[in-house]
Amino acid sequence: MVVPGDPRITSSADLARYLRERISSGAWESGDLLPSERDLIQRFDIGREVVRRAVRMLRSEGLIELVRGEGWAVRYPEQREVLRVQRGSRISARMPSPDERDEQGIPEGVPVVVITYAERTTVYRADRWDFTTA
Repeated sequence: MVVPGDPRITSSADLARYLRERISSGAWESGDLLPSERDLIQRFDIGREVVRRAVRMLRSEGLIELVRGEGWAVRYPEQREVLRVQRGSRISARMPSPDERDEQGIPEGVPVVVITYAERTTVYRADRWDFTTA
């Protein structure tokens, strides 16, 4: 049943935008469960694949994570630290390999930052670090 006052959702991008806004506004806090797939389908009168694509978008952005047996939950924001990077370092970003994800406990959808300086390469989780040359 479509709820009066809710935005008109016609695509996975619309639904992802709506869910993202609910998260960023604080309406849903870290650890809160998102409405179930069934609830979203009924509330917005949309198809299952629309919901699944929207969830994949939010997961790839690192905004939600699967809590087995419960559903999709808003991710806890990680404490960020500042790392001073040497001038002349080469910095790039990419998605981690499966081995890196396992070794560093990186959730799916969270990229890594790769810093190379003087022939030494270090990989950092992008959701935990801010970088500066100052």
